[in-house]
Amino acid sequence: MNDKTILGSNIVRLRKEKELTQGDLADQLFVSHQAVSQWERSETFPDVFLLPELAKVLGVSLDELFGGEGTKSGVEPKPDDKLRMVLFIGDKIIKSRDVVSRAVSENRIVFEYAGEALAVECWSDMILNGNVKGSINAGDDVTVLGSVDGSINCGDGATISKDVNGSVNAGDSVTCEGNIGGPVNAGDAIRCEGNIQGNVSAGDNINCGGNIRGNVRCQGSIRIEGRIISEEE
Repeated sequence: MNDKTILGSNIVRLRKEKELTQGDLADQLFVSHQAVSQWERSETFPDVFLLPELAKVLGVSLDELFGGEGTKSGVEPKPDDKLRMVLFIGDKIIKSRDVVSRAVSENRIVFEYAGEALAVECWSDMILNGNVKGSINAGDDVTVLGSVDGSINCGDGATISKDVNGSVNAGDSVTCEGNIGGPVNAGDAIRCEGNIQGNVSAGDNINCGGNIRGNVRCQGSIRIEGRIISEEE
């Protein structure tokens, strides 16, 4: 079954488990009875902005709403405050990271968000204008105009204007204007204005304005304003 068929089947099943008629569900979502009927027959797809409210009314998470047979939670879904990018092509939600990455590279999609976030998951280029209280997982470039309390994992480059309290793993270069509180692994160059609290590995040059507490490996030159403090010290 495709995503539209799975969603339609789940809406029917979950609505009946809640003992709701199509009219009841339509009234709670402020849509027509015909719209709900079309969703359940997999003829049309709910508007993307309706999906969170649809999941709430049916008592499941968004993942469960799209997850095949799914599981009924029995309680209102608890938000985890993670910021996620969801990509649709037409009326089909794309769940494959490889497909999302191809669509992003072809269409130059950039996810831009202003404000604080607990954690972030995104499979396109990403610009965050604010602090992140948790970790970041991204498929392409990450730019954070703020600090990151957790770690960063991205398929391309990472640029951070303040501190990162965790590790950084990037497929391309890493640039940090503050300190990095864990190991750093980059496919290209690394530039950090402050200290790095862990091992450092780079595919090109390393420039560090402070100390590095760990081992250092790179394919280019190394320039450190402070000193390298090995694990034995």
